Amino acid sequence: MRKIVFLMALLSSLAFANTEFRSVLEKLCNEGRPESCFYLGALYSYGQSAVRQDRNKAVESFRKACYLGDASGCTVLENLLKNR
Repeated sequence: MRKIVFLMALLSSLAFANTEFRSVLEKLCNEGRPESCFYLGALYSYGQSAVRQDRNKAVESFRKACYLGDASGCTVLENLLKNR
């Protein structure tokens, strides 16, 4: 829960730079950082300004976060897949 609250605050404060933020998260996620994959998934789940909501990319990012050991990523992924 704490991670989600932090995420929402972070996304709100960075709304003006979403494209750059997304690029940084993609780079870090591709380097194997599970928390970056989680935040990238959340960015695609909610979508904001320059980043469009994309359920498929969100699922892909949460799946990678889960695979890399992020328990929150596994939980969110499970919920997304249940609600398809």
